[in-house]
Amino acid sequence: MSATALISGRLWRSPERKTSKAGKQFVTATIREGNGDAVTRWKVLCFSEAGCEELLRLSDGDSVAVSGDFKVETYDKGGELRLSHTIFAERVISARRQKRQRGDDRSGLEPATANGLGERAPESDPLNDDLPF
Repeated sequence: MSATALISGRLWRSPERKTSKAGKQFVTATIREGNGDAVTRWKVLCFSEAGCEELLRLSDGDSVAVSGDFKVETYDKGGELRLSHTIFAERVISARRQKRQRGDDRSGLEPATANGLGERAPESDPLNDDLPF
């Protein structure tokens, strides 16, 4: 059985690039989510190139959201049973804006559309018809 989660919170420490025994690079991070006594730390493992790049742009305390498969395991700490949370990030979303690279000309885009995404306006709007509602 597999389940997917979306976890959002703040990074606890900066992400780190690592190399597996097989020579594949990946990034690890920890997300702290919740407040007060209800704080959960999620270990993040990311193997996708785009996700790793996005994580490595961030640092301790930055807001981030990741989605992917997850697992929860139990472990014993001094006679107390605790939970270990791990998410295998397939997608990473941060609030930090990407820096434009040299030659990245976006002047060909039309002004922002009603959805605010700055995409080109469609040639015709199929929902703009003469129905009176």
